[in-house]
Amino acid sequence: MPKPRRSEEPALSDAPPNLRGGAERRATRRAPRSQAQESRTHKLRFWLFAANLLYILFLGALTYANAMGPERWWWSGLNLYLPQWLWGVPGLLILIASLRIAWRWAWAPLLCLVWVAGPLMGLCWGTEPPTSAVAGKSGLRLMSYNVKFGKRDLSAIMEEITRQKPDLLLLQDSNGLMNGEERRVLPLRHFLEDRDKENRSLRAVRQFVFASKIPYDRPHTPALVNSDAHTYYKTKVMVGSTVVTVYDVHLLTPRNGLTAVKTEAEEGISTFEDNVAVRLHEVRVLAELIRQEEGPVIVAGDFNAPDASMVVQIMKEAGLHDAFIEAGKGYGYTYGHDLRFRHSYMRIDHIFLSKHWRAVHCWTGTAEGSDHRPVIADLILR
Repeated sequence: MPKPRRSEEPALSDAPPNLRGGAERRATRRAPRSQAQESRTHKLRFWLFAANLLYILFLGALTYANAMGPERWWWSGLNLYLPQWLWGVPGLLILIASLRIAWRWAWAPLLCLVWVAGPLMGLCWGTEPPTSAVAGKSGLRLMSYNVKFGKRDLSAIMEEITRQKPDLLLLQDSNGLMNGEERRVLPLRHFLEDRDKENRSLRAVRQFVFASKIPYDRPHTPALVNSDAHTYYKTKVMVGSTVVTVYDVHLLTPRNGLTAVKTEAEEGISTFEDNVAVRLHEVRVLAELIRQEEGPVIVAGDFNAPDASMVVQIMKEAGLHDAFIEAGKGYGYTYGHDLRFRHSYMRIDHIFLSKHWRAVHCWTGTAEGSDHRPVIADLILR
């Protein structure tokens, strides 16, 4: 008589006590999810998808506005002066939610974070190999520095100038530091002592100071291009046997426009737009002058405009290229460390060069002396 077949798996009640827990858990895992759980998961995935889509569209709108000229619209012009890393915070939150709800979607916020950290924040990675100095008669080290009247730390400003050892120094907002009381006079003459006296040059015109260790083209008379408070100072130097035209620049600050938006909300937008219009007019006048120049040109200073601005675009349309984009590494931020976030988050100080120049290294200096970091570049005539 055949024996009865035994069931392949014993009943849970027949399992030994020490094995019942594992069997019960496996049975629970095999149990279908309730309709309420499925509905809740579906809703979470829908809102996660919507958040990803809105975030991508938002970053796309900022990128489009930056490409077209952000000052064309007040909201994107205002965005220029905000820390761009703020737009990475939503992406970080979406990434965390994706890892918990639908990890296969994590690639989308991750790419958005790369988008923010790269193009939006202005990451640069110059192709030129860095050098510690420029040798030869066709090269020079240029330093541009808004010293903000020396109000913060005059000794730190001088220490930075001494440490960087520029051949050509352009200062902005130096009013009164060269002809004020003795305790306020900027001791730049020490900067010039290590070269032949014949080749030294030190000139102060209104807010601008021009200090050079290389020969100065004496027949040319330095002149102010405009007579307004924020103008451009033009002069010429000799690099080897080549005459080089140099502009020391300080465009209108956006401070009044930004303050109006902060204090007056919508009513301050018109003030902000007027402020932008003045700065764009200044840079267009400057660009037209640069187009008329012959030979090598250097344009450096405080442009009060970040990389993505129309101000920078107009400079490039005039035939200039940015030294930091060509030979800098990182973000090169020069401003913001005196504001609420206590770190630099904008690159509004620039060194622009005509096609005759090649930047082999460009970097920013300390934040100790002023609310602007200086920009320094090693340059070689092509």
